[in-house]
Formats: sequence, structure tokens, C-alpha cells
Amino acid sequence: TVVDANVTTLIAAVILFFLGSGPIKGFAVTLAIGIVTTVFTAFTLTRWLVAFWLRRQRPKTMPAGVMRLVPDDTRVPFMAFRKYAFTLSVLLSIASAVLFFTVGMNYGIDFRGGSSIEVQAKGQQADIGDIRERLTGLELGEVQVQEFGSARDVLIRIGTQGGGDVAEQSAVEKVRSALETDYEFRRIEVVGPTVSS
Repeated sequence: TVVDANVTTLIAAVILFFLGSGPIKGFAVTLAIGIVTTVFTAFTLTRWLVAFWLRRQRPKTMPAGVMRLVPDDTRVPFMAFRKYAFTLSVLLSIASAVLFFTVGMNYGIDFRGGSSIEVQAKGQQADIGDIRERLTGLELGEVQVQEFGSARDVLIRIGTQGGGDVAEQSAVEKVRSALETDYEFRRIEVVGPTVSS
């Protein structure tokens, strides 16, 4: 139903609001406002318009027009599959709960933010594997290394550090000291969490 679908999305918005930060919280608020507005419109304005049309036109049958995509005599036994669907839902729910309590949540850089560093190799080509190996020993938490643009350009993203701006700056300096002999630092910025399009 309309209520079920929107309540499910509203729950997701509430979870995003309490677990996210920065733009993630803003996206959650915008999503929640949109859901509430949609439900309000569906149960007030739309109902009023349909009632107004029924009082004026007094139709004997409901016009289907181009919206009639399924023939009238179509019979799909949805309820025949209820046991299989219920069993699958229970198994997936149990698996999700077990993973949540054993593995835990991995929010990642996209969800928590961090530092973004663009470097360019002084030589012919950047070595992604070598960069990862150098940064692994720095104990910076989650680090993403990826090529972008030419073969010499590399984007390094470091997960947010626990000690605020001082910790972020310290992490960047560690990366600089590990790579500056072979790489030129083009751009460094602290990034917030992002909402995927």
C-alpha cells in the first residue's frame, strides 16, 4: 500500500539521520520531508480531487484508457508462493541480524568523510600497488587509492580521523612524508560524507 511503501522509506531516512553526518543528515531530512508531503497529498488533495470528480461526473464505470496494461481475465496466483516468500524473508532477516552483530557496520569514507589527496607521479606512471603498500603501514584507517585522469594521476582518500582537524592534518603529513619523493601533491582537501546520485 501507499502507507507501507512510504513508512519503509521513512525508516531508512531516520536511520540515515542518526548514523550519518553533514550532507547525509541533510539528505535524510529532505527525504523525510518529501515522504511526509507525498503521504499528506495522497490522503488529502488526491482524495478530494477524486471525490470532486465523482460528484460532478457520476461515472458508471471507471475509465482505464491506456492504463489498462493487463487483460481483465489475467489470474496470477501470488498467494501460492507465500510460503516460499515468507521463508526467504525470514532467512534473509536472520542473516542480516547475524552479520550486524558479528561483523558490524562499515560506514566507509563515503558515509563518514575524510581527506582527499590528488598526487601526480614524477616518473612515467603511478604505481597503485606501491602507494597502497606505503600507506598501509601508516595506520590511518580506511584508505582508498584509485587512478583518475592520466596514468600518472592518483586520488587518495583517507577516512576521517578521530581527533578532529589536528588529526586530519597529521594524517595528510604522514601521507606526504611517505610519498613526496616520487609524487607531486596537486590538491589536498578535507571532504564531508557524500550522497550518491
